[in-house]
Amino acid sequence: MRDGYNNMVGIRLRSETGDKFAVRGSHNGCFIPQTSNSQPLALVAEGPTDTCAGLDMGFYTVGRPSCSGGMDQLKHLFNRIGVRRAAIICDNDEPGIRGAQMLATHIGVGSCLVVLPTKDLREFVRSGGDSELMTTYIETSVWRSE
Repeated sequence: MRDGYNNMVGIRLRSETGDKFAVRGSHNGCFIPQTSNSQPLALVAEGPTDTCAGLDMGFYTVGRPSCSGGMDQLKHLFNRIGVRRAAIICDNDEPGIRGAQMLATHIGVGSCLVVLPTKDLREFVRSGGDSELMTTYIETSVWRSE
């Protein structure tokens, strides 16, 4: 996990049974791909596996540590790397939608909320969703200016 300046702040692990935990001394941070971003658009996902799903579809995707975390880190990151628009892919539940709405008002870039017909982005990809369909969801979403 990294902060908005790309400093490593923690390590999150998952056991074989699916339990999540962090290495002692870790702090929550965002899941930021260590690739260059030349796109003005970023997808924002919840968690590392949804982040990977977005990256697998070819989108520059960053992940929040939880549905309500990472707001300041993402604001700093987007300002630092030049992201001007963010499609916030929220989990299809009340906490996920509420957290995405809070993030949209905080990050300082144009944004839209994308609520998929699946639990989350990882499930969307597992059920056959691809970059073309995701692009359609993003393009037909209501965008708010910064």
